[in-house]
Amino acid sequence: MSRPPIGDEVGTTTTTMEDVFVDASTPTLTTAAERLVALHAWQRHYNMEPRTDSRLTQLYVDGELDWPVDVVARELVATDFIFQNTLYGEVIQEFMRGVAYRLRSTCNLSWTSTWQIVRFYAPIALKLLLLDRTGLRIPAYLPPAATSARDTTDDADAI
Repeated sequence: MSRPPIGDEVGTTTTTMEDVFVDASTPTLTTAAERLVALHAWQRHYNMEPRTDSRLTQLYVDGELDWPVDVVARELVATDFIFQNTLYGEVIQEFMRGVAYRLRSTCNLSWTSTWQIVRFYAPIALKLLLLDRTGLRIPAYLPPAATSARDTTDDADAI
């Protein structure tokens, strides 16, 4: 698989992933800006438009996550796919509150301890539950962004 190009903010390609590091499993990106550019390039490689509200992105950019950039991108793609194709965004808060209430009452934990556990495990559990219940499978690549109605019309059918 070829590595995606890295471009500047206006979308022009200035270098490739090979110029930034030799192997995705051995990152050599040192600055937060380099990590962010590489992560966005990988997300676009998987047909995902990067978001600005991702906690995982922030952890990776800040150097607090010791994962290869392509693995971080795949996790973001998987979460985006689940968010776009299930009720994840609509039920996550209620799900986390329910898990927290049940965990705290069952295990006699403080709210701080309960929240630390729930904040880590509940989103993962909900994603797996939703995938299982809907029968969806996360694709290797997201489908390309929707094209306009004009682009989808066959020339032979056009009036």
